[in-house]
Amino acid sequence: MKILINASTLVVGGGVQVALNFIKHTFDNKNHNFYYILSKELFEQLGSNIKEKNHSIINVSPAKRIKGIRSRKLIKVIEKDFKPDIVYSVGAPSYVFFETTEVLRLTNSWLFSDNTLAFSTYPVLKKYITRFILFVQRFYIRKKNYIITQTEVAKNDISNKFKIKKDKIYVIPNVYSSIFDIRIKDIEKTSIKTKIFCFAAPYNHKNIEIIPEVVNELAMKGLKNFEFIVTIPPDFNPEWYQKFLQRSKELKVEGYIKNLGKINFEDAPRLYQQSDVLFLPTLFETFSVTYLEAMASKLPIVTTNLPFAKEVCSNAALYFTPKDPKQAANRIFELITNKDLKESLVLFGQKKIKTFAKESDVYSRHIEVLEKIYKVKIDEERN
Repeated sequence: MKILINASTLVVGGGVQVALNFIKHTFDNKNHNFYYILSKELFEQLGSNIKEKNHSIINVSPAKRIKGIRSRKLIKVIEKDFKPDIVYSVGAPSYVFFETTEVLRLTNSWLFSDNTLAFSTYPVLKKYITRFILFVQRFYIRKKNYIITQTEVAKNDISNKFKIKKDKIYVIPNVYSSIFDIRIKDIEKTSIKTKIFCFAAPYNHKNIEIIPEVVNELAMKGLKNFEFIVTIPPDFNPEWYQKFLQRSKELKVEGYIKNLGKINFEDAPRLYQQSDVLFLPTLFETFSVTYLEAMASKLPIVTTNLPFAKEVCSNAALYFTPKDPKQAANRIFELITNKDLKESLVLFGQKKIKTFAKESDVYSRHIEVLEKIYKVKIDEERN
């Protein structure tokens, strides 16, 4: 089978890591003929191995309405020349209408899920701009597309939103890195403080601006010997960060919050294992690998009471109503002060994580799905 891997739209974010791992996995696959369409950012990260493969580099994302015209035309030329049996666009939408059957990896929940809660954190102008962008992106997703997504919740939402039959939507959950399976032997607590770890960037939908309020509620409940660990790059959104600091000072809780800034991925396992609780107040996800990393690190979770979180975490987490700092604080307090409850959540997490594919297996599942879709396509053509 000739497979055209389209990763031209992936520039930043978790999708880049997924594409990198998937593409590297295909290097060892001798059963199919691959051609790779890569963003320049992906090309730079793939290193010398990709230079030995059939590939093209797209310097300007096809997502750019004007500047991306040439890129979209080039992608169509590549399709015509390569004559693939199937196209797998690792980032969706692809902003191109392929002649070949296209499989989209669709994980941007803004495109298909109820985003009312997340939009509630946006100023008015940004809401209108975001809605227009989403309108354009949805235009490129068609009923004829096959879809790969990450959860059953997302599968149902995609089917309802785009009127795509469920038998054309495949669920392949995200995967956590195997480095989180290794217990770091020399981990020592630098203090006896209870550490609550929030591993998230300050995107609106992550809702981490709730943290000063949560800390204040915990302090009011009499909890003193604790520390909130956050990973907020001060230059990511300087205006937002100043508001975060100002609110912490107003509530007189800045001493309870420690900001590590941007951290290297290699340092994450140590931070998880040095912590006592993972706190994720997100309002909107398709799938957060942070949950899996916490489970692998034997860390109990406190997160929002939303369908995607409950599908991934099940009984490995305590849940609170989104945007409710008092209830969030109650859940954290309950966990910190109840050793049996904490151990129960960790045990459930250890069982739950075994239901997810390992890093070495999950990318094979993508190929298996592509093979299955191609077989369906051949059968339909014969009939």
